[in-house]
Amino acid sequence: SPAPDYIQHTIKNTSIDEIFQYINPLMLYGRHLGINGKIVKLLVDGNHSEVVQMKGGEKAITIFEDIESLKEKYKKSHLIPAATYRFFRAQSENNTIHLFDEKNIELTSIPLPRQKKEDGLSLCDYVYELGSKEFSTMAMFVVSVGHGIREEVEKLKAEGQYLKSHALAALALESAEAYAELTHSKLRAQLGFSDNLDMTMMERFQAKYQGKRYSFGYPACPDLENQQLLFKLMQPSLEIGVQLTEGNMMEPEASVSALVFQHPQASYFSIGNNE
Repeated sequence: SPAPDYIQHTIKNTSIDEIFQYINPLMLYGRHLGINGKIVKLLVDGNHSEVVQMKGGEKAITIFEDIESLKEKYKKSHLIPAATYRFFRAQSENNTIHLFDEKNIELTSIPLPRQKKEDGLSLCDYVYELGSKEFSTMAMFVVSVGHGIREEVEKLKAEGQYLKSHALAALALESAEAYAELTHSKLRAQLGFSDNLDMTMMERFQAKYQGKRYSFGYPACPDLENQQLLFKLMQPSLEIGVQLTEGNMMEPEASVSALVFQHPQASYFSIGNNE
């Protein structure tokens, strides 16, 4: 479906509390902070009395409470959300996607590799071919939550507060992921396929919706250098203060950039070794 418009939008008034609701607890507490998945589920559901009796339960509750206090402490000063996004018309040619504005003026082209096997997939397969009468609608976005977090993390570490330091870094990273999830859901709604009202957060974290988002450096588009194309086009350093380092990483670290496809068959796959 066509986009509502093809101009760049920058948003700085998203509530951090709304973003916190989109944090994936299994990533934050499980992957970053080492809490058993079963305990994470009980914590999130508020069953703390049950958690206390489990192995590692008391430590898990301490970490959970630390995260809650870090949210409160830093949400006014450092966990400051900002996002910039834009819709494009798109067509593909071999393994390259061309992005156009509403007047069909080409803005950039992005090489996207193909799996080295018969019928190998490329993200190019999710948009119409160059020369088609129709264009696909794509979007790009950059979101960030956490200016100055790195300095705070270092400060806590210097004070010997290692757990808090690690927890704050994890909270910032997962808040940026949460903001990406929230932004993607708003983009889907603008394209006319809102999430079902009964969609659970877990279903959202499993990407059980139409279309997918992909970030450079991940398995389907592993070439981190393509961040430069996105940054040149979207100018997130001017819009929301997100810089690209020499190694094509984002600064602040608690930032996420993505290409958004709306093709119903879009799925996650790995390009694998391109040698």
